[in-house]
Amino acid sequence: MHHRYYWIAAVALASVVLAPATGAQDMRPVHVIHGVAVTETGKPLARARLYLLGLTANECPDITDGPPMVVTDDQGKFTWRVPAAAMVFAAPGQAGPSCYALPDDMRSWKAATVLFSADSSDFETRSIMERATRLCKTTWSANGAALSVVAPDTALVSLALRGPDGKPLANHNVEVVLADPWNYSGAFVHTGVTDARGRLQMRSYPGLLRMLIAAPDAGFGSTGYFEALPSHGAAPAVPPLARFAQISGTVDASLIAPGATVQPGRYGLGEFQWRAPKAAVDPAGRFTLRDTLPGQYYLSVSGGKGEALLREIFVRPGEEMQNARIESRASHTDPFVEIKPSSAPPSVSGHVADTAGRPMSDVQVYAVYAYFDGHGGAQKVFTAKTDAAGGFTIANLPSERNYDALTLYAIPSGRPLARTSTEAVAGSALPGERASRYQGDLVIPNGSGETIVRVLHGSKPLPGALVQIRPQFAISPFFSDNSTGDGA
Repeated sequence: MHHRYYWIAAVALASVVLAPATGAQDMRPVHVIHGVAVTETGKPLARARLYLLGLTANECPDITDGPPMVVTDDQGKFTWRVPAAAMVFAAPGQAGPSCYALPDDMRSWKAATVLFSADSSDFETRSIMERATRLCKTTWSANGAALSVVAPDTALVSLALRGPDGKPLANHNVEVVLADPWNYSGAFVHTGVTDARGRLQMRSYPGLLRMLIAAPDAGFGSTGYFEALPSHGAAPAVPPLARFAQISGTVDASLIAPGATVQPGRYGLGEFQWRAPKAAVDPAGRFTLRDTLPGQYYLSVSGGKGEALLREIFVRPGEEMQNARIESRASHTDPFVEIKPSSAPPSVSGHVADTAGRPMSDVQVYAVYAYFDGHGGAQKVFTAKTDAAGGFTIANLPSERNYDALTLYAIPSGRPLARTSTEAVAGSALPGERASRYQGDLVIPNGSGETIVRVLHGSKPLPGALVQIRPQFAISPFFSDNSTGDGA
């Protein structure tokens, strides 16, 4: 059996600096570690998960079950039995082994890493784990019999969730991910259950946060950006969740094999790539993708025979698409034909209505055209107002490029904004060209579009404060602005 020895580097330094010297003879092997974890302010780190010796399996190659983990009790205490393959040595009063703390209350939450690719490296896994945890300070007691763990202070985030019908999402499983727009490798998913009022509380480390939320069989949504402060609470507002879509269809018989599955391309899922659905293909070739985010996708077949022909589909929130067909590429022998931009100036049309279906006139509509210009992402914004029937048309859109994304926003005065993707009008494309006409209808949600910001100092209103509103990380037609208020 091979043993891996975990030495504490600080001991050697201490033997040189301190008097009397602490030598290697003062170190002893530890087979059972008893410890207590607290925050920097001295509060017990109760029911939290501690990762000892490392965050990934490669850091602990001799431990077959991966990196050791323990969960603290209500007082932050824990006991860890050191595996036989790993030998840990204690040096009284000196630094202990590495330890990372996950702040979740493991009595009511579960947590796991979801990788976006089977080829993800150990480095990518560790990067995901490092964003979810924090490195703690560890110290052996004076007699080397106990380990003290000090973790950064945490913040308590309270969420009140409502389903697509606007009612509290009571007693429902919910998945939460801290948004990271620059992460393309995976996500750390926190899973909890709402209470009878649709509320849940989650411990997190402080910082500027935005949370992505998915409730299976219900819907999805997110918070805006909010500041979580150490040892303080935060209660970001969450709009009613949007409905998932559902896609049903069949797979060509030549592609079917035992264990074959259908899944949408992750690119269309955006920040929700961790929610990539997968559907089994039955012997008759039928499949149903449930809890699918609305958007544009290419459906593919995994574990089947041959190669599927990629077809782009578009589904809206709450839509239940039927008869989606996945064909075999082998049955299509047509030569590749380059699809050129439309020779006619493209346009987009649609209607704006409220939730009761009543047309809304004089509403400002923005068409945001996003594309790659050879150097990176770029966008152009075009605008029009709705007529008395709630209709609008934006003509003379750029035709020199293929459309990578054309998104519509409707911004009525005093009401929340609406957003939708567009789709090509059937029959509006000439042979070998992209469509020249696009369409998209928008429904304005109920409620107020007003944002009220309260600035407090020591729990009291702070008058005369400068408040700066900045756009979130996304393609958006909105710009920064400054304003002042009375602090109340």
